[in-house]
Amino acid sequence: MKNNMFAGFGTVFTYNFKNHVSSKKYIGVTIACALVLIIGIIVFMAAILKPKEEVIETIDKVYVTNETELGIPSYSAFAKMAEDDVTAAIEFEKLDVTAKEFIEASETGEYIVVNQIKTEDGYVLQVIPGPDCHINSNTLNNLGQMMSTYFRGYVLQMTGLSEEALYQVLLPIGFDVTNINEEEVNEGKELFVVVSTFVMILVIYILVCVYGQQVCTDVSLEKTSKLTEQLLVSVSPYSLVAGKILASIASSILQFIIWIASIFVGVFAGNEISIRLYSLESSGVSIVFGMIKEWIEGSNFGPAGIVIGILIVFAGIILFLVIAGMAGSTVTKPEEASTVQGVYMIPIMISYFLAIFAIVKYMGNTPIVYHMIPFVSAFVTPGAMMAGALPIWVGITSLAISLLLSAILLVAAAKIYKALIFYNGNKLKMKDFFRIVFK
Repeated sequence: MKNNMFAGFGTVFTYNFKNHVSSKKYIGVTIACALVLIIGIIVFMAAILKPKEEVIETIDKVYVTNETELGIPSYSAFAKMAEDDVTAAIEFEKLDVTAKEFIEASETGEYIVVNQIKTEDGYVLQVIPGPDCHINSNTLNNLGQMMSTYFRGYVLQMTGLSEEALYQVLLPIGFDVTNINEEEVNEGKELFVVVSTFVMILVIYILVCVYGQQVCTDVSLEKTSKLTEQLLVSVSPYSLVAGKILASIASSILQFIIWIASIFVGVFAGNEISIRLYSLESSGVSIVFGMIKEWIEGSNFGPAGIVIGILIVFAGIILFLVIAGMAGSTVTKPEEASTVQGVYMIPIMISYFLAIFAIVKYMGNTPIVYHMIPFVSAFVTPGAMMAGALPIWVGITSLAISLLLSAILLVAAAKIYKALIFYNGNKLKMKDFFRIVFK
């Protein structure tokens, strides 16, 4: 065996990487998932972008009854001033009987009665659809709101106010709570950071579950299949474990990138197909991107923040998968291979809860200390960097810490692997592994 600690690393990495990406299983799963993503997104977009026939419900006639000391306003005159033709076309008929008397005497159930009553709290307009009336509740609610506005204007008009004064009284009044001593809060930026954090949690968790087991199994393969004696003739244990871990990680990330690219292909292909299929004038993708741009207006998006954010995502994935490889290095017997595969999930679960706590407590304004914790930074830092919510130095520091810890754990995994190559004794305890690493 060569004296260089990482002698033969390139050979091990290249061999394992080619072995992974050229296997029928890898190619089949990659292509199958990519096709499912592309076709599925195209079908989904074609379904959601399909123009729906707009059905405008019209109300031809409304019967108005009165049980107040006031008269019945000229709703028809008010309606004719409306901007839409549907409202202007409604015919309002005043009745001299009560609503109950009209309903009992009606020969058909296709009617809408609006009854004006007075209660202790004020005036109420009761909208009463007949049993055979097929107008939906939203349309009836809109009718009630419209008539309530007209009725209020009628009541105010009886006080002798001029038309100009009446117009001013009926104007809606809103309010806004503003603290001039605080910096303006960009809600779009905060929302983007919160949403991206949950996306990172979901993506990284799935990736670690899918690829972590593969990395763990690959590292322990030679030890449990008794091929170690032959491999150690040409390469060092450090090269063997580092090459296998990084090759597995590289093939996993390559597969992930292909699937992400498939999503973009599906989105843009689905958009173009939908435009041509339905003869749409506007692009669905353009509308969505326009909404996102408006949503995060002023978020200081920049290429540096985006690149650093993406690198931190991959650095986090690498860190968690290195831990999976480290777990595989502890295997001493074939029967132990399956029992250690859950060990690498402990850091991601702890990080998961810390990230959830940070995002719920601080709502997009996570303190810098969370971005310096390697495991947690993979979840909370990328979105904040992309949105421009963090200085560049924070992102670079967070990235450097994650990569440095990955390198340290990779060396620790190699030490454990080397120490346990021919070990067949009793099951080791945690203190034994610490002794090996710090020896």
